[in-house]
Amino acid sequence: MYFRVAYGRGNPSGYEAQVDNTHADRQRTGSLYGFQRFEEQLVADDTWFTQHIVAIGNRIVIKVNDRIVTDFVDEKNTYTSGRLALQQLGTSEPVTGPVVTFRNVMVKPLPDDSSSAWTEARKDMPEIK
Repeated sequence: MYFRVAYGRGNPSGYEAQVDNTHADRQRTGSLYGFQRFEEQLVADDTWFTQHIVAIGNRIVIKVNDRIVTDFVDEKNTYTSGRLALQQLGTSEPVTGPVVTFRNVMVKPLPDDSSSAWTEARKDMPEIK
């Protein structure tokens, strides 16, 4: 699940909240790919789960089901704005790779002011400190 992605062709340039339960790549669901690795398998294949992403300023929090697994501050402010994108990696025609299905994808705009944005985000994720 990409966010703050530059529009264009090819491999997206932006943050990636990983959706990966059993692939050879050990960055599992809940990782902020390339920034903060989470290696525990939280969700079995073929199981619906919720992944909640909050990105305010340079802090990114990823919650899988009821557990915060990533709380990362990007000191370099690598990506500050952009689009959302959903990725399916490893398939070809005919489909022979893994199948990923998304449902109920929701986006909640937050206030521009960081303090107000965190207040709003904590309504959905009160465990954020």
